[in-house]
Amino acid sequence: MPLAQRISALMEKIMGTAEMGHLTRDEYESLLKQSGKEAIPFLTAAIRNKTGDTWIACKLLAEINEPVEEAITALTETLDDCGADDSERGWAASALARLGHTDILAARIEQIPEDIIARGLAAPYTAFRDQGRYLPLDYQPLEQILKQFPHIADAVAKNLTPGCSYCEIKPEEASAAQAGLQSSWAFIRYHAENVLEDLQDNL
Repeated sequence: MPLAQRISALMEKIMGTAEMGHLTRDEYESLLKQSGKEAIPFLTAAIRNKTGDTWIACKLLAEINEPVEEAITALTETLDDCGADDSERGWAASALARLGHTDILAARIEQIPEDIIARGLAAPYTAFRDQGRYLPLDYQPLEQILKQFPHIADAVAKNLTPGCSYCEIKPEEASAAQAGLQSSWAFIRYHAENVLEDLQDNL
């Protein structure tokens, strides 16, 4: 089957516009993610056309993790869409952050509901980060935003409270986590301490 036709068939299963078939949604998603960049036009079309469960398309763009303009534009349009529900906008915010575009969230802190922005800013530090491809741990983008907009800190911290599922770091990310121990923000220090402890336990 040609790749485009295969991706289209997978999208129908994933987005709920066709019967699920013999596999689970997670299994169909895994097959789609193997297509990498080739799947992006199909995912962005689903977002723009509001085909099925569009939050899933946002999630998959984050997990494929290719910060191409087409993906960033579609996610930004969803984030800015006042007609979309907060959950969908939250997934778009999370995907943008995972793609390294927290600057887009920062530029909208005064215009978009705080909970949506905060969810996005927290996403690179949660277990969601570990799904698919991802950028290495880095607290600096968050630190810079908190320095400029300290009033958002409590909302971000709420998404990273003790008991939340944190990302699992690799040994090469330990130095970034150790830098987090020096943060002026208690919730960042707590996060850094916990991911370092988990890393040590897993070695």
